[in-house]
Amino acid sequence: AQWTEDRIGSHTIFLSQASVPAKGLHQVIKAVALLQKQFPNISIRIAGGNILDRSTVKKRIKFNGFANYIHHLAKDLGILDRLVFTGSLSAVEMREEYLNCSIFICPSSIENSPNSLGEAQLLGVPVIASYVGGIANMVEDGKTGLLYRFEEYEMLAQCIVKLLNDSKVAKKLGEGGKMAAMKRHDGKNNVEQLLRSYHLLSSQKI
Repeated sequence: AQWTEDRIGSHTIFLSQASVPAKGLHQVIKAVALLQKQFPNISIRIAGGNILDRSTVKKRIKFNGFANYIHHLAKDLGILDRLVFTGSLSAVEMREEYLNCSIFICPSSIENSPNSLGEAQLLGVPVIASYVGGIANMVEDGKTGLLYRFEEYEMLAQCIVKLLNDSKVAKKLGEGGKMAAMKRHDGKNNVEQLLRSYHLLSSQKI
């Protein structure tokens, strides 16, 4: 399966998770709020349970401070109805979310090497990611995706506009990301490198 540039027209942003502040949903909300007039059908799809759901007593008890903040932020900015929580997804369903979105965003304030970012790249999805942790080792700005500073949601908005306004650029970045990801996640090559490391270590005198 491969992402196709016609998906840009849906103006759909996909996030792999957003249940805690470190995952940066609030920054994406701020960015999208700046773009809703330019892209009237723009939406944010979020994998996982609906953290804003208060339909039962149990869910109201689990409704925490971050969820309350997200609810009020999205409501105040007029985009509450643009948030869609998918619920738990199987591997196949997750793949379909990647393939059907316009852009995958990894907006975390802290990360190591996020699997979701690598998955999106392997499918050729154009990605935008915050410049934190190991992400810079996975995304080369302008070649395999777009990078922005976590706190600068205006810059994130500019990145979104760049991709939604030019499907050719989005496709080029998606293809660049896929090539880089296929090399990075090549099983045979990774095993050979690991074995070489073990052989080197085992030959060292202690």
